[in-house]
Amino acid sequence: MKITKKELRKIIKEEKAKLLMEMTPLADAERTLGSASKEENRDLIGSALRNFLNDTATTLEVEEEYDEDEADEMAHAALVLALAYELQSLGLVNPYNVLYNLVRNGEA
Repeated sequence: MKITKKELRKIIKEEKAKLLMEMTPLADAERTLGSASKEENRDLIGSALRNFLNDTATTLEVEEEYDEDEADEMAHAALVLALAYELQSLGLVNPYNVLYNLVRNGEA
C-alpha cells in the first residue's frame, strides 16, 4: 500500500495531536496515581477521608445538635479545609489556596 506525502503529513498531524492530548498535567497525574502510587496508600487516604467525614458529621449532629444536612455540609467544608492545611504544610501553596478559597467562598 502506497501512502502519498499528503496522506503521511495528515497521519503525522493526527498522531501528534493525539500525543499532545495525552500530555496534559491531569493525564500525567492520573498515570502517576495509577502506576507509581501504592494501592494500599490510596485506600488508606480514602478510608481516612470517609472516617473524617462520618465522625465529624456525627459529632455535629449528636453533640452540637445540627440537622443532618447542615452537619454534612459543615463536615465537607471542614474536610476541605483540613486538606488545604495539610497541603500547605507540605509546601503545596497553590493547591492550598484553591481549597482554602473554596471554603472561604462557601463552595466546598
